[in-house]
Amino acid sequence: PEVTFDLFNFIRKWWEEIGESVDIQESVCKKLNISRMLFGLYLGNPELVFGLESAHKNLRPGWLQNYIEFTSGHEAPEDFHLWVGLTILGAALRRKVWYDDIYYKLYPNLFTVLVAPPGVGKKTTAIDIGSSILREACPELKIFSEKATPEAIASRLSTPVEGVGVKGFAKIESRAEALLLAPELTTFLGRERYNEQLIITLTRLYDCAAYLEVSTIKRRVEEARDVFACLLGGTTPDELTNALPAASSGGGFLSRLCIIQKDRSPRCLPFTFLSDPTLRELLVNSLAKINREVSGQFCLTEDGRTWYADYYRRWKKLLESGALGRANIERQASHLIKVAIILCVSEGKSALDEDVLQRSFNILNSVLRSTGDIVRLIDATETGKLMELVIATVKNFGGRCTQGQLMHKLYRKLTRNELRYLVETLNEARVLKSWLSKDGRTTHHRLASVERLEEEDDAG
Repeated sequence: PEVTFDLFNFIRKWWEEIGESVDIQESVCKKLNISRMLFGLYLGNPELVFGLESAHKNLRPGWLQNYIEFTSGHEAPEDFHLWVGLTILGAALRRKVWYDDIYYKLYPNLFTVLVAPPGVGKKTTAIDIGSSILREACPELKIFSEKATPEAIASRLSTPVEGVGVKGFAKIESRAEALLLAPELTTFLGRERYNEQLIITLTRLYDCAAYLEVSTIKRRVEEARDVFACLLGGTTPDELTNALPAASSGGGFLSRLCIIQKDRSPRCLPFTFLSDPTLRELLVNSLAKINREVSGQFCLTEDGRTWYADYYRRWKKLLESGALGRANIERQASHLIKVAIILCVSEGKSALDEDVLQRSFNILNSVLRSTGDIVRLIDATETGKLMELVIATVKNFGGRCTQGQLMHKLYRKLTRNELRYLVETLNEARVLKSWLSKDGRTTHHRLASVERLEEEDDAG
């Protein structure tokens, strides 16, 4: 909602000094088109109103908007809840909806990973909220929530499921459809040698082939038909680099992930609450209805084709330039269509028009801005990862710090000599600028990007 700073702070001050007024509350909520509980959330967390959370602006009335409203009383960032909602809605749709690109079909499956420091983003709870709704709405969907080998995953996927046939009679179908839940991604993928084989298997599952063979250790072949797989995981920035070996980048797995990174949550809620106690039941029932009734091909409208053609040319040029790192944007065009299909289903639309494509792009672009550093860290060599760690640490100090501050943060991971070598290399690369204080006692560091910004401000 659009709320001016002065008006909002006037209401907050009045609320604190005079006390609650039901009439005022109802009038404000009606004017802003928000619930009473959301109004209370904004009063306690004004930063939510002033731009730190804006994902809801890309949604229209429908299932996803209801899901964001339902989770508004939980402390995880809005982006986490949005991407959990997108992933589970896509999982409910399975192969029943698609976009036909002649040579292949795109299905609305997402591989989503929530990334935040320990205890900050409430990742596991955010995942559990969405997955529990999906379990109730789509009980026939296979959900893997434990660590598994590639063979075990293929075996479960190839197991027939019981569906509903003509006139309500049960029928057995061989659909390899599943949601892979990994609240602790490192545990799910494991650190064992078969880790890389598991990532290769997941990469193949993402592509939703009509037929897939997976060789087992016992030299048997598991056959999976009509594959559809979604992944919903969570991890910390440090653990993500451990969970994904070098093969994940070169083999294309990294580019298939939608990594949602948040270093902090703008929400501070000592006590969680439900914005509307009836919303959960509504979400379950409406998701079950979507599961039963929605099917068919999604096509671009005329204005959608014009918008997408222009976007695709710009994306292709950016990809070939390598400006943002290939893994970061390599599959953005496919992700855009997948998210747009999910938005359409949520809002009851039947075609991909300019409006839904633009909103899908806005959602993805927000993710791109926040994950550049961590994608580069995964792509880097071991020395490169340590350099990125130094850069990230200086950045957390606001772009400048002393040698003592840097050593205090990194002494568990680096020796003094190792840190000195990394700092010297970053200085030679003109990423970092270091100098001694006038008394010669303290070494200071500053990111070159910060220095450039300050020079631009002085020039202005």
